[in-house]
Amino acid sequence: MRSSLLVSVCMITYNHENYIRDAVEGVLMQETDFGYELVIANDCSPDNTDSVVEDYLQNHPKGNSIRYFSHKGNLGMMPNFQFAVQQCTGKYIALCEGDDYWTDSRKLQMQVDFMEANPDCSLCFHAAEIVQEGSDAPISVRRCDIGSEKGRVNARELLDTGASDVRTPAILVRADILKALPQWYYQAPIGDIFLKFICASKGDFGYIDEPMCVYRTMVPNSFTTSKTKMGYEKVANHYYETAKFIGLFNAYSQNKFKQETSAFLKKKRNGSASVIRKRFGLLKALQFMFESRSGAKFKEPYIGSKSIKAIG
Repeated sequence: MRSSLLVSVCMITYNHENYIRDAVEGVLMQETDFGYELVIANDCSPDNTDSVVEDYLQNHPKGNSIRYFSHKGNLGMMPNFQFAVQQCTGKYIALCEGDDYWTDSRKLQMQVDFMEANPDCSLCFHAAEIVQEGSDAPISVRRCDIGSEKGRVNARELLDTGASDVRTPAILVRADILKALPQWYYQAPIGDIFLKFICASKGDFGYIDEPMCVYRTMVPNSFTTSKTKMGYEKVANHYYETAKFIGLFNAYSQNKFKQETSAFLKKKRNGSASVIRKRFGLLKALQFMFESRSGAKFKEPYIGSKSIKAIG
């Protein structure tokens, strides 16, 4: 048996009563030669999430490995995540939100083994099954086709897509990185993408080519659901906010990844234009492309000391 506690599993949840049993079971079934804890932060869910977690605390044989925090008021997703991370005590932090789940009991052991053998890597991830809410059958499996025989991935090569192959429930990351995230990160419009960007600035990624988790899409109250209901202004503003925070990341990383972030923003802009054309027509798409290229709609410089200072 290695160190008594090596991994903290960080699980944020809100209105996940229909899903969180799968999430908790996937964590508690892990077979490891080290200790791990499950930190659950419930953001004042109005449903029965609290009752489900309490049942595990009282009745599961591994219930004593769960540390449960149930907020009396709603903090919001990013503040809740920040709170949960600060409660974690392990050398590594594995991520699994309450509507996702793990499917392989070897997952943590395999990831920790890799990280212990490659201490210069910032995180380790693996392939993930994508499942749409209401179905058990995966619609796809996200794999990474970039990497060496030893499983190391040059994270720089993933950034032009926002590291879309790196799904949140597949991530195990060094705790020292998560506990020292810059304050601006917690106001970012897409938390998982900017987390991967920051980790890429800290080292290579490890990759295990086995699907060991399920990432659910179209869950009620999730971003994948809300973005399908966005009006034109929200779709456009989401791009502008993303661009602003890309500027903050570039400043944070001393522009070492500017080529990759520029490629990512171009793809993001083209993707947003495609959505706008499909839902709001060609003229709106042309308006968005003109405004996004000219910077006419940016409320403040998104690459500059003023915006960095304002956000911290």
